[in-house]
Amino acid sequence: MKKILLLVLVVVGIFISGNVLAEGFTSNTKIIRISPHDFGEVVLIYLESDVTYPSGCSCHAVVALKKDHPFFKETFDAAMTALVAQKSVWGWMHGGCYREGTPGLGMPYVIRLDIIR
Repeated sequence: MKKILLLVLVVVGIFISGNVLAEGFTSNTKIIRISPHDFGEVVLIYLESDVTYPSGCSCHAVVALKKDHPFFKETFDAAMTALVAQKSVWGWMHGGCYREGTPGLGMPYVIRLDIIR
């Protein structure tokens, strides 16, 4: 009985955290350029193909990595490694759009980036 209850709690936790943390994703795309933004608060990651993101950001081929993200260093390192090695990446987006008020510049925030072999 305890095992079943624990399993149910884990499954429910996964569904809840998945819905809270991620709103969109990108898969099997390559990074073509990485550029620190001139305002200094984000690093822009330019992708070979568009991001699937339901929140309505106007720019889908660029994602923004916040410098105050808890895993900024790890995510930035993964992006640089994928760029240099020309490996495909897969990632999750969340948290609205960076510079959505500027036409054509609303970019989704990336919260996770995985390198694919």
